[in-house]
Amino acid sequence: VTGLVVKQGSMLAAAGAVIGLALAYAGGRLAANRLFEVREIDPPIMGLAVTAVLGVTVIAFLVPAVRAARMSPSEGLRSE
Repeated sequence: VTGLVVKQGSMLAAAGAVIGLALAYAGGRLAANRLFEVREIDPPIMGLAVTAVLGVTVIAFLVPAVRAARMSPSEGLRSE
């Protein structure tokens, strides 16, 4: 159960990170064209942001997965 949730959550988080980086790069190019001394992309900041978001995402889907794996199937069916 935990492995399945981690796999699906990781794929979703990775897709979101790729889309977010692409949008951040496009927004950076737009800002660099309009503002003085603004670079298109700052790799350390982007890396830190992606790492932070992926870390929070992993915790967000790992905690419920571990909790669900500890629960017995009959207990889960009873609560439904």
